[in-house]
Amino acid sequence: MKGTGYRPVPENVREDLWHMHPRAQRAGASPDTDLTKFASPVDDQDGVGQCTGEAVVCGVHATLGAAGVPVAKGYLDPQALYRLARCMERAYDYPWPGGSPPPLRDEGSDPNLVHLALARWGCPSTLDTFGLDGPCEELTAAYAQHACDEPLVDELQSSDEFKLVGQLAIRSTGQQRLLDVRAALASRFAVTMALHASDSRFQDYRGGVMGPPPDGSRCDHLTCVLATYTDVSGNTVLVGQNSWSKRWGEGGFFRCCSEVLMRSSGVHACSVRRV
Repeated sequence: MKGTGYRPVPENVREDLWHMHPRAQRAGASPDTDLTKFASPVDDQDGVGQCTGEAVVCGVHATLGAAGVPVAKGYLDPQALYRLARCMERAYDYPWPGGSPPPLRDEGSDPNLVHLALARWGCPSTLDTFGLDGPCEELTAAYAQHACDEPLVDELQSSDEFKLVGQLAIRSTGQQRLLDVRAALASRFAVTMALHASDSRFQDYRGGVMGPPPDGSRCDHLTCVLATYTDVSGNTVLVGQNSWSKRWGEGGFFRCCSEVLMRSSGVHACSVRRV
């Protein structure tokens, strides 16, 4: 089974809400917004649980590219963000009495911690961390070998020039949630969406419009929504990028019905800025 690794943001964590953003009121909903051309290259996390880092990096590339300030230093390293987020989670949830901290565990993370890592330490590129300028088989192999490495000082130093902040929670339900996602895309903000990915419907997806998840399923994977459109029957279809290589789905992308969005436990607009 392909790797997942999403954890929902804890309920007691304060998040800025999308409907409070000025653009949420003035942009309206557009069925034609498409940010796919601004997205980062399709990556392959393979069996590592770094989907949170992958989806956030895709959203950052797409949102900055659509704003006319594309990422200039190559492909931002999703695993570096994933590892930093897990270090933060370990510090919050697993205090230790002294000495060396417990080893990192590849058990997923929540996207809020990924954004906090971006705000505090920035993001190195894969060229900085692995010597590889973007997704390739060698990078996928390196992910598997280094998923539980402790962050190094020079990684944090190399990312000092490029820090990103911003994530706006879309907490609405039903039709309003769909309108909010369309408004975010119309404002040229990519959207991360949690979904259920452990069944054959998603694991073996080869193309077409994906149906809803099984009843009672939980979200365990994070993806990046880049576009919506209306099909001939008048139904809204979402277009997203996954992180399981170009061999999965439609060249690494997928289309799904709006019910997938309605059942998501975590939807966020990637309102990012360069500092």
